[in-house]
Amino acid sequence: MDWTLIITGLISALAGGGLASYFNYKLGSKKENTNEFTLLLEQYKLLRKSDMEEILGLKSRINELENKDLERMLEIQSLKHQLMVFESSHFDIPLPNWLKDTSGRVLFINKEYEETFLIPRGYNMNDYIGSDDYAVWEEAFAKKIIQNDREVIRTKKPITYIEEIEINGNVIYTEILKYPRKFKDVVIGIGGIVLRQSNETFKL
Repeated sequence: MDWTLIITGLISALAGGGLASYFNYKLGSKKENTNEFTLLLEQYKLLRKSDMEEILGLKSRINELENKDLERMLEIQSLKHQLMVFESSHFDIPLPNWLKDTSGRVLFINKEYEETFLIPRGYNMNDYIGSDDYAVWEEAFAKKIIQNDREVIRTKKPITYIEEIEINGNVIYTEILKYPRKFKDVVIGIGGIVLRQSNETFKL
């Protein structure tokens, strides 16, 4: 019996099987690594998609806010334009008239108002414009004015009333029309005009 041939054959057989097992292990390990990489890649894609959706949402929100700011800016410009038109159209009216914002601050008075109600009492239009009624009127009378202003704002309708105004000891009876200034049905100011004046009382 040739032991050399037998031993050589066994070694070859064992070596062949071992190599096969080794190669199978390596292939299996590579396949497992490939599956793990594929899973990680899919998770990354999902996270990336979620991030992109969030980014697009934020961009959309930014655009929305920018559009709203633009709308507000255009609205403010429109209001300023309306105010300019209002002021220029009222300068020539030969009746005392004025304009306030909804907080009660005076935005405009004409020369007739100044000469009739302010100058005789030691005031001028600069004392009134930019301030409220307490700046040039006594507290009790200012409260009456403010009460009527609030009624105009609340009802969004004009009101006419008779007011007794005392100037240097003389009482002047005045018929006053107050009306809302609107923008898209929103009251943005209050206008007022003295329709008639008399030293004697009269009725509406």
